Amino acid sequence: KGICVKKPSEAAVPPALFSIAKTRTLEISNSEELRKLLSQTLKEWQNKGQFTRLVIKNSKDNKILGLKEFFETLLVRVPDGFYQKVDNNFTLFIYSQDQGNRLGFVTKIKNYEGLENLLRAQEPKMENDFQTFFALMGKTKPAIVTYFRNASNVQGYVGPNFRYQTINRQDLGILYLTSGNYFLFTSSWKSMEKAIKKLGISGARLELRSEERR
Repeated sequence: KGICVKKPSEAAVPPALFSIAKTRTLEISNSEELRKLLSQTLKEWQNKGQFTRLVIKNSKDNKILGLKEFFETLLVRVPDGFYQKVDNNFTLFIYSQDQGNRLGFVTKIKNYEGLENLLRAQEPKMENDFQTFFALMGKTKPAIVTYFRNASNVQGYVGPNFRYQTINRQDLGILYLTSGNYFLFTSSWKSMEKAIKKLGISGARLELRSEERR
C-alpha cells in the first residue's frame, strides 16, 4: 500500500495594502541571504516610476516574513512597544526613480496612541537604528542633515504631513508618515509622494480633521 504523504501547504501571502502590478518573491533560509538578495534586487534595473512588491519567504520554516521578522533579520532596532502598535503584516516595496531604486514599506496601525511619540523620540537615533536598511541602497556616509523636519513646511508641497531627514542629495532619506490607518516608511521623497497617492491617504486625513472639528 502506498503511503499518502501530505504536502505542506504554501505559506499564505497577505494581500498588498495598495495595488502593485509586479511582485517578486525572495526565498531565504538565513539573515545573510536576506541582505544579499535585497542588495542584489535593489541593483537590478526596474521600470522608472513603478513599484515592485517584495515578498520574503523563509523556505526553511515555510513562512512569509512579517515586519518584526524582517527587522530582526536585518538587525533594525525599533523602540519598545512599537510592535504592539502596528500590524505585523506589511507590504514591502521598491520604487524605481532616476536616482536609483528606493526601498519602503507600509503597514496598518493597530494602536495609534503614543505611536507618534515613540517615533519622535527615536528620531535622533533612527539613522543609526536603520543603518543596515539604508546600507542596502549604498549609504556609507552620515546624513547631510542631522535632524528631522516636517514636510508641511516645504514650499510647494500640498499633501499630508510626514517627517523626513535628508541623507544625501540623490533623494535618499528617512521618511515616515502616520496617517489614517497607515504607517508608511520610505527612503525617498518621490516614493513617499507616490505611495501616499496610491494609498489615498490625503482623504483619510481630511476625514480625521472634520471629525476633530465636531
